Amino acid sequence: MTIKAILFDKDGTLIDFQRTWGVAMHDVLQHLSNGDADIMARMAKIVDFDVQSGIIHADSVFIGGSITELVQRWAPLIKRHGDTGLEKEVNVLFGTASAKTIKGFATTQAVLKELKQAGYQLGIATNDTQANAELHMDALGWTSHFDMIMGYDSGHGTKPEPGMVHAFAAQCALPPCQVAMVGDSLHDLASGKAAQALAIGVTTGPASREDLAETADHVVDDLEELLALLDGLQA
Repeated sequence: MTIKAILFDKDGTLIDFQRTWGVAMHDVLQHLSNGDADIMARMAKIVDFDVQSGIIHADSVFIGGSITELVQRWAPLIKRHGDTGLEKEVNVLFGTASAKTIKGFATTQAVLKELKQAGYQLGIATNDTQANAELHMDALGWTSHFDMIMGYDSGHGTKPEPGMVHAFAAQCALPPCQVAMVGDSLHDLASGKAAQALAIGVTTGPASREDLAETADHVVDDLEELLALLDGLQA
């Protein structure tokens, strides 16, 4: 069936994950640990973050999970277990820090523009907050390309659940089988498959082609290759 709408993951798919979040993660950890090197190292280990290189590893809860899960694991280390305001504070910290470091891939803007001109409806489904996703798109000047932007707090569940894909399909007045879910992680692909959408992996994030190929219907190396794939599918 013809694909008429595309739902993108954000980090690692539309924006350069390591260049955006490596520096931001360091700043957030330093703030939350109050500069205590031991606590910062223990928090970094929880999130699989290499403080020296600034690399967040592919199996990090920061990639596959949500801020809620991350905060629950960090809270005891900074003696804030049960602090109901911590999650909001961490979201704000990440939003502020990443807005300073955000880097889109070189071709993302042009690809989004071409997809819109071709008549596709476009959306974002991220396990970041909706506010941060909107902040990032505004900072990059990409907001106008999207018909819907959703985060883990938008009321449609989180990836790998299918809720955000279903919500986007409903917004577009399409069956899920006419939606392509495009992402750089297995959570993105599992979300698409669970919703019976087309699952397209992209290797611009931490996951390898081999990792993505186990779940994806198709795997591309970048968004320009996505354009070629979509053209072929339509033909």
